[in-house]
Amino acid sequence: ALRRFQHRRVAEWPPEGGFSSVCDSLSLAEHVDLQEQSIALLRAVGWEGVAMVEYRYDPKTRRAVLMEINGRYWGSFPLAVHCRAGFARLAYSVQGRGELPQLEPAISGIRCRMVGTEVKRLFRILFQRGKIKDPFFVISPMREVLRFAADFFRPNVRYYLWSLDDPAPFFTDLANMIFRRG
Repeated sequence: ALRRFQHRRVAEWPPEGGFSSVCDSLSLAEHVDLQEQSIALLRAVGWEGVAMVEYRYDPKTRRAVLMEINGRYWGSFPLAVHCRAGFARLAYSVQGRGELPQLEPAISGIRCRMVGTEVKRLFRILFQRGKIKDPFFVISPMREVLRFAADFFRPNVRYYLWSLDDPAPFFTDLANMIFRRG
């Protein structure tokens, strides 16, 4: 393993489980045993290249269950970019040039969010509870609204699409959402 990075899903679409709409980067000092198990699993199947090994983790019982291995860049990849994980540079250097670059440690404690998907998620939680298919899904709507609003003011929050130096992806995504093309 040349580079490790981990994150925790804070919110998902659909709300009862799916892809990350909000996620936090974690310190590599957390879940060391899962990291080692993941590396052992990838070695056992002879994997080379980028991969994300995904678990569902219950902090109450401290039990983790393997969900899947994604042998590609993952949906929450913007978080890794904001944390300076350097996966693209690493892949280019190792696979394209045969060199191992020096990379700074990735930054932990960064939150990344996909605001358009979060709005859709909040709408479902607040006004379409009947569309949530998991009967065991429990959530506090008021806590979700407060977290959504507070994240706009937290200095460690970054965005999947929004960037002052390149706002075009955000506006394209917004137009697609409004006109239902995406």
